[in-house]
Amino acid sequence: MTFTTQSPHSLHSLHIGGAATAFLAATFLTLAFAFSGPAMASPGGHDDKAAEKFSFGYPSPAAKADQEVRIAALDTMRFDPPAIKVKAGSTVKFIVTNKGEVVHAWSLGTIKEQEEHEEGMEDVPMSKMMTHMNGEANGFVLKPGETKTLVWTFTKDGEIQYACHIPGHYASGMYGSITIESGGQKMSHGHKEMHQNGSH
Repeated sequence: MTFTTQSPHSLHSLHIGGAATAFLAATFLTLAFAFSGPAMASPGGHDDKAAEKFSFGYPSPAAKADQEVRIAALDTMRFDPPAIKVKAGSTVKFIVTNKGEVVHAWSLGTIKEQEEHEEGMEDVPMSKMMTHMNGEANGFVLKPGETKTLVWTFTKDGEIQYACHIPGHYASGMYGSITIESGGQKMSHGHKEMHQNGSH
């Protein structure tokens, strides 16, 4: 089956501020996903290179989480919840579900990294959009109705984001904030959990 669409450059030239354009682009990607290869698996074992890559922490899939945070990706080009808080030194299990009818993505990064990711998407052809997060330790692409998880250990305080970089989504406001608070020691496994916005 053949799909015809505009390049990412032409999508961006439309000044993708409207959710309608973003929705149409993601609808195409949803259809394209059905004809692409198998979905990307959730992040696997610990990767030392990944640990060196991120200033705010590293993936730790084998670790027991101190906290679970459930996040929903919505077709309104928003994440629910839009903001969460975690502790430096803690390990957090993110459980992300695409509750919409179009494809969404989810990735962790500093604000600068998210902006650079968005700029880099201009060079990604539509045919590669569904697999552009394959092999990345800090996020994934989600088909409609799909749930994926990421276990992450935060190492320093600061402000970062989780964001969707499917064309038009980030520009439409599809990102949330994570405040990494300092001063707290890592919680003992098996004891009380932290309860805050976005945790269950």
